[in-house]
Formats: sequence, C-alpha cells, structure tokens
Amino acid sequence: MTGPTNKLLAALRDHGYEPRPSGDGWTCRCPAHDDRNPSLCIDIGDNGGVVWHCQAGCDQSAVIAAVGLTFRDLMPEKAEHQNGHGKPKACTTTSAKPSQPSTPTRTWASDREAVGAMEARRGEKNVGWWPYHNSEGERIGVVVRWNHAPDPANPDAKPGKTVLPFSRQPDGRWACEKIPNPHPLYDLHLLAKAPKCATVYIVEGEKTCEAAKACGLLATTSAGGEGRAKGTDWTPLAGHPVVIVPDHDDAGEGYGADVARLALAAGAASVKIIQLWERWPDLPERGDLVDLLAHYGGDADRVRADVEMLADKAEQVMPEPVEADPVPVWRPFPTSTLPEPIRSFVAESAKSGGCDDSFVAVPLLAALAAAVGNSRVIELKHDWTEPCVLWCVTVGESGDGKSPGMDKAVANTMDRQKRAMAEYAAAKKQHDEDFANYERAAEAWKKSGASSPAPEKPVAPVCACYWTDDATTEAMAMLLQQSPRGVLMKRDELAGWFGSFDKYNGKGGGDVARWLEIHGARSIKVDRKTSAPLYVPRAAVSIAGGIQPGALRRVIGDQHKENGLLARLFMAFPPRKAEMWTEAVLSPVVAEKTRLVFDVIYALEADPDQYGDLVPRRVTLDATARAAWIKYFNRCASERVGLIGADAAAAAKLLGGAARLALVVHLVRVAAGDTRVRDPNVVDVESMVVGIALADWFKAEAKRIYAMFNESDEDREDRPLLDWIRRKGGVVTARELSRGPSQYKPPGMAEAALERLVSRGLGRWEPVAPNPNGGPHTRRLRLRSGGGDTGDGDTTPKTQADGGGFVTVTTVTGSAGGGDDWGKVPQ
Repeated sequence: MTGPTNKLLAALRDHGYEPRPSGDGWTCRCPAHDDRNPSLCIDIGDNGGVVWHCQAGCDQSAVIAAVGLTFRDLMPEKAEHQNGHGKPKACTTTSAKPSQPSTPTRTWASDREAVGAMEARRGEKNVGWWPYHNSEGERIGVVVRWNHAPDPANPDAKPGKTVLPFSRQPDGRWACEKIPNPHPLYDLHLLAKAPKCATVYIVEGEKTCEAAKACGLLATTSAGGEGRAKGTDWTPLAGHPVVIVPDHDDAGEGYGADVARLALAAGAASVKIIQLWERWPDLPERGDLVDLLAHYGGDADRVRADVEMLADKAEQVMPEPVEADPVPVWRPFPTSTLPEPIRSFVAESAKSGGCDDSFVAVPLLAALAAAVGNSRVIELKHDWTEPCVLWCVTVGESGDGKSPGMDKAVANTMDRQKRAMAEYAAAKKQHDEDFANYERAAEAWKKSGASSPAPEKPVAPVCACYWTDDATTEAMAMLLQQSPRGVLMKRDELAGWFGSFDKYNGKGGGDVARWLEIHGARSIKVDRKTSAPLYVPRAAVSIAGGIQPGALRRVIGDQHKENGLLARLFMAFPPRKAEMWTEAVLSPVVAEKTRLVFDVIYALEADPDQYGDLVPRRVTLDATARAAWIKYFNRCASERVGLIGADAAAAAKLLGGAARLALVVHLVRVAAGDTRVRDPNVVDVESMVVGIALADWFKAEAKRIYAMFNESDEDREDRPLLDWIRRKGGVVTARELSRGPSQYKPPGMAEAALERLVSRGLGRWEPVAPNPNGGPHTRRLRLRSGGGDTGDGDTTPKTQADGGGFVTVTTVTGSAGGGDDWGKVPQ
C-alpha cells in the first residue's frame, strides 16, 4: 500500500471510521457529512497518490479536513512518481511542489477511449453512462458509474459505487475531469427545445432522471447530485414551471430547498416540491422515482399520474424575503501592526501625500518583497515553501492619491535603479575604452604572428535591474536572466498589464499562464521563432500597480476568476475622502531608516546548492510561530468549505499569502535590528501573527471589492452616500445630509435619498425626541448591520505579547459590518 493511501486510511480509523476493502479499493462512511451508509470511496492512484470520492458530493478538501489532513499531507513520495500513467489531477493528489510545474493531465481522443482506459485499469465494465450536452446538443461531458462488489463481512449492506466525471477539453480531447463550472443541466439540449409552458421535473441523479423520462416527464438534474446544486447553471429554467422530486432522506430535503432557491433566482415561472412518500408511505430511505417505478412493476403511466397529482396539489415555493445587503464595510489598513520603521514610513508618507495609508502600505509591501526576491523563501513544511512574491494593487479613481502613494512606496527601489544606471553608464564608458584598446591589441597580435596568448576580450557590463514597467513575459524573461534575484513591476495603470495577456483559452495559455507560474516563482520558458528560447529557473516578480475601479471591472472577467489571477491580487480600495492641505512631510530620520532596511534586505544572498547553483535560503518557523500558523491554516480550511467562486479562490491564495507576508515582516525586523528576533533564519510568532493580520485584512478587502463587481447601478449610485453616512457614525438626519455633499443641498433631495436607502433595506427610520428648548419631532436614519463603526479612528488590530510570550491580536469586530467575520484574526 502506498504511503498517501495508508495515511488517509489511518486518519479515518483514528477518527472512528472503518474503511473496508471493496473491489480494488476501500469504502467507508464519509466524515464530512452525516453518513449512514458508506459513501466514501478510496483507491490507489496510478501515480502513487490516493483517490477519494464522496458519492454524496462532499468536496474533497472537506473530506480530508474532517480527519485533520490536507492535500499536501497526501502527496506521493518522489519515488512513487515513476509509474507515469498520468492520473488525472482532479482525481488524485500530485507530488508537484509549489516551485514545480504540475504534471500534465492525460487526455484521450474521445470519451469512449477515456472511459475504456479507466475500465481497463479497474478491470471491470461500467454500469452506467450519462452524457452531458451544451444547448446545441454537443457532448461536453460524461458521468460514468461502476458498482463495487458486495462486502462479504456485511452482506446486508448496499454495495458501494464509484462515479467519475469525464469532460471535453478546449482542444477537443477528453480527460477524467469534472465539467468546468458552472455545470450544465443534464439533457440541456432537450430542455432548450422544450416550450416555456412545459413543466420541468428536477430529480437527483442521472439514473433517476432517465426513469423520469421513461415516465414521459421532461426531467433534468445537476451533475454530482445533491452536493453540487450551487455549481450548476440553472438559467435554462427561466419561464418554466418547475417541480422538484427529491430523494427520501435529509440530504434530499436539503437538495430540494437549494434547487428551489436557485430555480427561483434563475427566473422559473413557479416552483413546487413534492414528496413521493405521500403516494407510497413505505418508500425506503433514500428512495426515489426508480424505486417507485419498480414498486409499480414498471408501470410508467401510473408513476406519471401519481407525480402529476402530487404536483397539482403541492403549494408553490415562495421566494424568501431578501434583505438588501450592502457592500461590506471598509476597514482601515492595519498600519499599527507593521514593524518599525515602515510603520512610521507609511503613516508619515500617507499624511504628507494626503492619501489613505493603504495607498502607501500596499505597494510598499510589494517593493519589500521584490527586494527579498529569490534570496529567501519561507518553509512551512519540508515539502511546502512559499516564495517572497506579492502582487499588490491599489484601486481608486483618478486623483484619489494612488500615484503619490505608490511613488513614495517605491522610492527606494527607484533610487537604487537610478544608481545602478549611473554605475552602468560609467562601466559602459570604461568598457568601450577597454574594447577599443583590445581591438588594437588584437590586430597588432595578429600581424606580429606572436606565439603568446591573444589579448583577452573585455566582458561587457550588465545593468542591474530592480524594476520594470514592461508587462510582456518575453521582455520579463530577458530581464530575469540578467537579474535572477527578481524584479519589481511597477505600473501606475495596471489595466495595460491585463491587456498584454493572450486571449484566454480556458486552460490558461500564453502570457497569463506564465504569469500564474511567476506568482509562485516557478520556472518559465518563452519560445521564440527567430532566436533561442528564454528560460528562467525561478521567475520572481512582485507587482505594485494601480487601477481605476471601472477599469478593474472591465478587465477582470470570468476568465481571470476561473484561472486564479484575481485571487492572487492583494487589493486595497479605500473610500474617497477630501484631500486637505497639510504641512506634514516624511521625516528625514524615518526616510533614512527605511532606506537602510531596503539596503540590508537587498544585501541578502541566496545559498549555493550541491551543484553550485544559487537557491533561496529557507527561513523556518519556531514552535510558537508554527502553532499560530497551524491554527490559522485550520481556520481558513473551515472557512473555505462554506465559500464558492472568487471568494473561495481568494481565501485559498491568501492562505499562502499570510506566510509570504510574515516572511516580509520578519526580514524587515531583522534589517531594522529588532532585538526580539533571536534568529534571522527563523520566523517567530510576532512576525507570523502580523502576517496573518495583514492577510485577513486583504481577505476582507477582497470580499468587499468582489461584492462591488456584482453591484447594480443602484448599488453603485448609493455607495458613496453609504460611505459618507458611515463616516458620520452610521446615523444621520435629512438636515445633516443637506449640509453635507453638494448634490443633497437642494430642497427635498436629502430626504428622498434617505427614503431610497430605507426602501432598499439599507437602513431604518428611528424617531428623535425634540430638544429641551422645543422644536418639532424629527427622525433619523440608522444604517443596518452596525455600519457606523468605521469612523476615522484607529480600528486596526493591536498586537501585544501575552504572559507566555505569544503575540495576540485583538480585532475591533464592529468594523466588519453585517456580522461579517471573514477577516477576523484568531484570538
């Protein structure tokens, strides 16, 4: 038995589950849900990994998290990778480290060939084959089922099953991978041709759907059964009456409720849920239309009559009342958590430039990460390191202070580049003189016919590169070959970076694919038609960029949400505020201390490996930092189970981001001479907790910005007013508003604007008692969800050491808004 398989089986047994042999694998109850019958299938993968699949639809990460494991815990040992059968990455853990390209997915020319290869491996034929089509009738996926042999030790138990998805790839070939989100409905091509007056019956599972069709019903289902309702495109139900026929169990009830909500949201004309047990009281647990059809001896007409009768008398499901949910509240950047001197640098620079702290702090983190580059990585486990690469983006309208803040943040990088250019110019001038002397000496040597060695040709100088604004990966690869440490890409208008990508092709091709590798400081190779290919073994590029919100909405399409590019961006989008004149300036002392921090960090060197090649030095965690990291990791894993889409992707990428931020914080403290740092090569708990606090802030900010992507025109129009009211404490009268922003000064405008917020559920009216000197009764608007707790005061997390030497972080929870705990720091 392979190591990963043994580890998963052992973890299941340690948590009270009993994996039993079944066919060429094992089955047991799934730890991720209340499982009465074994629904978890476990098998040994072709590449030495372990394959697991919950028939109830539980996410793979949720299954292993329930027994205290992660995907990295189940990576095959390096020696087990010699099999080379190309197990699909969607089904098996891989051994690819973060710094290595992942193993290509094996593909076949047709779905039949793909399934046939799986049958050959399993040594048995499938017992169910269900194709999925697009609306034009083209087959884009297949779901295939294999039944397990009965368990001799438990002959009364229902045999298990293995269900695997296969999908057509963008190049037309087929792989053992799920159909990309959103999944199409089963028999979508038939549903697309049906008249809108036709009732659509939704059941659980393709087999049940075929039984419904055999009874003359227009039926469909979602791929993956009750666990995948949210990942399906339900919009084809628009205009149709819908009847949901769930299985007879708790999971079926949950599936029915989920589908009802999603069908209503998709525009279904009506939605009803029926229960088959009302016609057959002895319907077995988990029973469905297949069981009812068998109970009636295959009498399809009787089943149809019963189903239609149940649908006629069922009450319609009414949409749940939805309270309008405003965009999550802005939380000020946690400047107070930063180590000195960059804490003072951020505060003083922002005050001097009249901009928000985040417009300085966010690009400054990118500049510091670029200074570290390939000299250091942080080791979380022996087989998991994170590079010092940060992609930081400030979002704001023109004139909000993005560019001044960035200029201050990257000033040290720019000065270093300026000095390098001057040094290069001097070296180039000297080289030109040396080369001219060389040519004369070489010519004289040739004429003399001397037997002495020829003159030595002088080596041309190379200009050190610290930053660039060229976004093409070909140009970047050329720079990185000359500057293997890495560089900073600075772009005041980051929209041009997105515009440089090749057209997205569904698999991540061209420049965008290379940039995704660069985020992990992995190797990139750029093939060129007229010259030799460019190869960079560790491409480390940090990004400091600015972008306007409208441009961000335009360039971030579904493709960049799906390929993970959006999730890799650390973004800040502070509310607009009036820029007032200030005499404040960045103090020379803080500026000099910050410059010295950059100089010390740039002086860090990588270590030679056994072949003499330079590799990043590994910075490890001490015991207390590791304990804080493990707690944070487990918290994030639990949070991700409940997230979908862009939110889930951001939470996953920000997990590694916390470690990268902790490394930057640690090296700043080392460079600044912090006496509490005991070992420059070991991250302590203080640096780790600050890294976590910063990551949580970026996570909350990502959620806020993603919500803005989904704003309606009405939401977008009201957001500045909401921000203004929050800065006033979350409570305002019409009179106070009329004295505020100019657009609300005309008579009646303030009252109408506040009435609109109340009608949208964003606030409520509450009476105000008259003052003691008399006067009319009035009322004021109070924003819902405690939206007033984000004033100009310092609401950033505070760090302090407790009695045991740990650093704790206290978060002002009132600033999260709406009960949102996405960004809270563990206590």
